[in-house]
Amino acid sequence: MTKDRYLKEKVLATGLMILIGFLVTLDAWSDYRQGGSLRHIMSELVVVFLAVGGSISLWSSSLTSLRQRLDQAEADQRQLQVEAAAWKQNVADLAAGLSVMIDRQFDVWGLSAAEKEVALLLLKGLSIRDIADLRQVSERTVKQQNMAIYRKSQLQGRAELAAFFLEDLLVTPHPPPPS
Repeated sequence: MTKDRYLKEKVLATGLMILIGFLVTLDAWSDYRQGGSLRHIMSELVVVFLAVGGSISLWSSSLTSLRQRLDQAEADQRQLQVEAAAWKQNVADLAAGLSVMIDRQFDVWGLSAAEKEVALLLLKGLSIRDIADLRQVSERTVKQQNMAIYRKSQLQGRAELAAFFLEDLLVTPHPPPPS
């Protein structure tokens, strides 16, 4: 049985016990008004007290279960936050190292500062128009810098530029073993 279903059943049982207590109270009150025996009325009041006591016990148990689940959810969330922070730090460290290596390769190719900037923006996937807008130059200027980048790197285009830096970073998936 799942925890949710168990908790719902406890809440339902609590409600039923409250209803039973209420109905037996009405019956005891009716018996009292009609002059019923004290022994009968007392036995009904015992049932009322048992129903109310059981309801309180189940309700308390339900609240305890809810508190435990909430505490666990909060602990899980804190753990995920710690893991996310560690992941971000690892990615930041890797990205910084990759940036250094990309910049070194740009130096090997002899790219100017402007060409380096354009090459990075090409690697990020920006279009010629977007690069021109971002750098506040004409599209023609970006196209000329683009051609210089490919000429100096001896690459044929954006796909080869991206592949040059990404090819060794990405693991080639291994085919599944034959079954």
